[in-house]
Amino acid sequence: MRIRMLGDIFREMIAIVEILGEATFKFTREGIEVNQLLNAKTCMLRWNVKEEMLERYEIGENDEILFALDSRFVKGMKREKTDYVELEFKNNELKITMINEKSGVKRRVRGQVIEPGEINEGVAKVPEVVKFMIYPSEMYKILNALKRKDASFRIRANKSRIIFELVDPNVFKEVELSASSDIIGMYEVDSDEEVVSKYRLEAVMKFCEATKDFDAYTISFGEYTPLKIVARKYSSLEYLIAHVVE
Repeated sequence: MRIRMLGDIFREMIAIVEILGEATFKFTREGIEVNQLLNAKTCMLRWNVKEEMLERYEIGENDEILFALDSRFVKGMKREKTDYVELEFKNNELKITMINEKSGVKRRVRGQVIEPGEINEGVAKVPEVVKFMIYPSEMYKILNALKRKDASFRIRANKSRIIFELVDPNVFKEVELSASSDIIGMYEVDSDEEVVSKYRLEAVMKFCEATKDFDAYTISFGEYTPLKIVARKYSSLEYLIAHVVE
């Protein structure tokens, strides 16, 4: 298998590994995909890049190739200033070549990939009663302001404003944004009543930490339904987090 891709796509792959800890990538004739459950099936991540979005895509005679990468293998690669990345997979060894066209520098990393475990695939639909766009860095700041170990947070939204509040009887923390705030793009609420849901703070922060340099988030949820975050950069990365039962 030989693949050449833009550095931005490879950085998305690294972000996925950071979120999951260990990610199984599926290479088919149509492209690359991840569809994986984690945290005792309370979160799900979906990502795919079509073959035509890649500079070079050869998987040989195989209809499907699976391999898993963990955070130890990709440690430090996200900081590399890379224009293109080439992947070569042979005899269970992955060779990664990171190319900086301006400097002409090529960095090569070799390593044994780990055997993929069971792939937990699933499909979840989220009612988009509330849907809004926000810059990833701003969403990360909001969650960081609520940060508390093993905490949950509640989102309350109506047509005029959205509130993020820490769920803790001993501490009051909340961030309120107007629907017309400069850091919010599109904002839609398909309900005349306030829409409320509750999520594990750590599960959402882990995703935001790995994707805070993406271009935009589209976030949607309903009354006590999963939270869906779609992070966009070169492609799109979809993350679904189960709600916490009150």
